[in-house]
Amino acid sequence: MIGRCDHESAEHAAAAARAGGWHAEPLPLLNLGSLEATLHSVGYLEGLDAVIRLGQPHQPDVQLEQALLASPRGVGITDARAVLTEWTWVSRSGQVSALLVDDVGYRDCRAALEALGLPVRVVPVGTSMAERISLSGSTGSLLVERSLVPAGWSETGSGIDWNRTIWFGLCGRTADPVSLELPKVLWLSFAPVQDHRGSLGGILEILGSLGFDLVHLRSFELRPGYHIFFSAFVCERSDALANLERAFTDGGIHYRILAAIDQPVAPDASQGLAPVWGS
Repeated sequence: MIGRCDHESAEHAAAAARAGGWHAEPLPLLNLGSLEATLHSVGYLEGLDAVIRLGQPHQPDVQLEQALLASPRGVGITDARAVLTEWTWVSRSGQVSALLVDDVGYRDCRAALEALGLPVRVVPVGTSMAERISLSGSTGSLLVERSLVPAGWSETGSGIDWNRTIWFGLCGRTADPVSLELPKVLWLSFAPVQDHRGSLGGILEILGSLGFDLVHLRSFELRPGYHIFFSAFVCERSDALANLERAFTDGGIHYRILAAIDQPVAPDASQGLAPVWGS
């Protein structure tokens, strides 16, 4: 069995499942509810996997990192696939006065929507197509997945590029200890038993001494005066991972591998940030 979160494009999640060979049947993915509910179900229902949006392999989604760390023991991301979104703008006539989109489409296409200059109405992703058509009115338009274009509606000639590459992961039960065919991108969460000034530096020194080059590091204050950390890096040698786990265990450092996925052939797309540094 395989499912997805309720706050996701069912079409794009299914496309990722087909691309990864995770789900070949023509049946829709099960709707498993919220992200937290989905991870809980994967942890306790034998044979259930889920398709989860990742962010990017080297830059994990913040909410997903935290939800994985709070999920049942053994739940993790085991594979990843990139999918080109298929949003398209359609209308019934040449007279368009507004645009209706669900909240997932708005998340994916916000910049283009804001540049369009039309009033935009956002509805929940679970809104049926019949409701969307009714809400859009006679001169309204829709932004929907290409496979869901209603009969009698056609694409507008706007020439706007709505689509981009997004990443989905296969979430399931992982072996304990994690068995890897290297190299892999690892998402690792860790925390010292006692948080104090310099404790992070000591952990980073361990990671550096074993040859791990962090491409992602984030701090989260679990409670006043105590921080946990989320990281991502490429692991190329099984002995380095074994040494890391041994060093963490010997040093009393809590840790959990949240994801072990293949290194992408192409680098992650740039986020388009142009830093303006202080003098």
